[in-house]
Amino acid sequence: MENTHIAKLVLSFQRQTFDAVCHSAELLRDYSEKSVNTLVGQNKWIPEEGRNLYSQWGSVCRQGYDTVKKTVQAGFDHWQEYLEGAERKN
Repeated sequence: MENTHIAKLVLSFQRQTFDAVCHSAELLRDYSEKSVNTLVGQNKWIPEEGRNLYSQWGSVCRQGYDTVKKTVQAGFDHWQEYLEGAERKN
């Protein structure tokens, strides 16, 4: 039981750390996206196809990030369920 409790504490710490890193990454991503959009918007020499490319690139990056975040969070949920089941057995 002691090992399960320690594992749950470690998992909780890792989840909190992951959430904090994700929040920081989201802030950085949003700031970068805003900066690029401002740069592209102010430069009239960039053709419309280029503007669309930057917009699509931002969307793809956001979708990829969201997929990774959901996958890691699902992994944390699975480990949490496993540890709770192991704790109930003891």
